[in-house]
Amino acid sequence: MRDTWPRLKQIAFPPIRRGRLDTLQVNIGYRCNQSCVHCHVNAGPNRSEEMSGEVIDTVLAFLARRRLPTLDITGGAPELNPHFRRLVSAARAMGVRVMDRCNLTVLEAAGQEDLAQALEDDYKRVLRERYGIVFNRLYALANMPIQRFGAILIANGEFDRYLDLLQRAHLDANLDQVMCRNLISVDWRGYIYDCDFNQMLDLPLKHDARERLRLSDLLEAEMEGRPIRVGGHCYGCTAGQGSSCGGALKEAADSAL
Repeated sequence: MRDTWPRLKQIAFPPIRRGRLDTLQVNIGYRCNQSCVHCHVNAGPNRSEEMSGEVIDTVLAFLARRRLPTLDITGGAPELNPHFRRLVSAARAMGVRVMDRCNLTVLEAAGQEDLAQALEDDYKRVLRERYGIVFNRLYALANMPIQRFGAILIANGEFDRYLDLLQRAHLDANLDQVMCRNLISVDWRGYIYDCDFNQMLDLPLKHDARERLRLSDLLEAEMEGRPIRVGGHCYGCTAGQGSSCGGALKEAADSAL
């Protein structure tokens, strides 16, 4: 698979620094029941990497010690990790808001049926009541020019055009709202990155002279004001209305009008 980082690192991006940490994002495994062409993780049924029970315990200890309000769980299909339910239950017992980045199709897999209880009904109700949107099936996708999706862009000769589109749509107003200012990303081994996208590019978070840090190294560390590693892919979060793991950056877009 073609590595897109040699191209992305040549593209300048405005420097940004960390704000106050409020979200711990954990990628608990790259195994998935699908192999989507748009996937920036290169996840699939043949991937075997998954977070161990020991690292899960460290995640829970970090949440308790830092009193973070939000746990963002991603994958692969996070539900396929055998410790998924324990992690969710323990975090919610602490009063932590838990987000599960579910591809929805995994809910039809054997043993996962109960996870979907009333989920689609809730989507339909909220979208109908708040926005007047009615749908039969919901598909939510987010693309970044890295891993499988980036390789496909290169293979089709569309990589440079796609990056140019993102750069031309960049808004400085989005810089204050990008997710990496208030989030750290943890991979299945427990190593730390500024965001999930940097994790997929193997760009570890820089905090001291060490090449890599584990989550356990940051239990007491102060990260506010530290620089964030950036590259051309970061325009995927600041183009247009902006984008993050939580959706469009509406506040920043409104302030630019």
